[in-house]
Amino acid sequence: IGLRIFQQQMLDSLTRRKETTTKALQAEQSVEKEYTIFVYKLQTLTGDSLELDSLAGNIYVLDFFFASCEEVCPKVNHNVTKLARTFKDTDMRFVSITVDPTNDNDSVLSAYKKAIYTGDNWLLARMPLDSLLVLTTQKIGVGHLSEPSLHSTRLILVDKQGFIRGFYDGLDTKAVYQLQQHLDSLLH
Repeated sequence: IGLRIFQQQMLDSLTRRKETTTKALQAEQSVEKEYTIFVYKLQTLTGDSLELDSLAGNIYVLDFFFASCEEVCPKVNHNVTKLARTFKDTDMRFVSITVDPTNDNDSVLSAYKKAIYTGDNWLLARMPLDSLLVLTTQKIGVGHLSEPSLHSTRLILVDKQGFIRGFYDGLDTKAVYQLQQHLDSLLH
């Protein structure tokens, strides 16, 4: 009887955890305006400076990665570049920011981009680590202070006014498809 009670408690706990996670993901994927991206200066592959707020007027998708990642980053960036190819004839941008700005220099990022997708609508960038930590942990909530490489796999949809419209799991095919649908709806 003690084992059955324990098993039921574990099942109840897992069910509650699943329901909480499902609700959180549904809330993250909302297309409602939530909050804005603040001014952050990035450095692109060409060495040019790019401020996130300069993308105002463009819909863009933001994500975080590092070039030496062999697990999740290639999968996430495969999905990002698949979307970039789909929307290549629009003014939409896809901005991937490295969480390892020290090791991901221009030549590393250039080789990374060349190997995956060379389209102009996919921007690879880096920023100073202190600004990166503030952006990911305090402003967007997708990073970890202790270790930048523990970045999120979420794709962040930002509308033309700079409002974050949703977060989408970059590893989940259904979530990426939902992001594609939301991108389509924002274009029309």
